[in-house]
Amino acid sequence: MSKPASLLSRSVIALIYAIATAAGLVPLASLEVAAAGGIGAFLGAILAGSKALERLRLWVAVLVSLAAAAIAYGAIHWLLSQDFLVDALGFANALRAASIAQASSVAFALACGLRAAARRRRAFAAIEVALVALAGAQLV
Repeated sequence: MSKPASLLSRSVIALIYAIATAAGLVPLASLEVAAAGGIGAFLGAILAGSKALERLRLWVAVLVSLAAAAIAYGAIHWLLSQDFLVDALGFANALRAASIAQASSVAFALACGLRAAARRRRAFAAIEVALVALAGAQLV
């Protein structure tokens, strides 16, 4: 177990997650989808510092975050295939809402799992740094 991080350090790390996620999504999606992904990653990184998540075993925390990302992606994909959502919002708005929901929920779950793992193992911390560097390099 690592010692608890201060609120300032958790907030700075969460901000880095948000910026890196948004930067990684900018070439792939619209700006609102990138912003939603950044907000989801910010909230996931903040949650990863909670005491409740630290009590879980590492493999359980990572498995739960991957399962949550898959469930969120699948649930939103299923919801989009239903006619009532498309009828209520229109086709373009339904696709936009689904993209925003998918980006934010998947980024939340993956950031939560990666941050929880990075706090416990140096190998995951190296992966964390590499992903942030890759997102930054993608903008150049």
